[in-house]
Amino acid sequence: MLAQEPVKAVFARVPAALARRLEGSVFALRATRSKLTQQDVLAALLWRYVDHEVPAKVDELAALLDDYKRLSRSS
Repeated sequence: MLAQEPVKAVFARVPAALARRLEGSVFALRATRSKLTQQDVLAALLWRYVDHEVPAKVDELAALLDDYKRLSRSS
């Protein structure tokens, strides 16, 4: 089970607006999940969307990255 695996630190700098969105989401979810952390949310997102062994997930992530790059430049 993933929750019982050793953890590894992941460090990334993201735009402040995205960091605020993460913080706000964690705050909102704590209404029903009092012990939720940013680590939990990031781990869930990675679990759902990132798996280099599944070609469809790699393709989906590539499309998401293309959209992010295109839309973040136009904002």
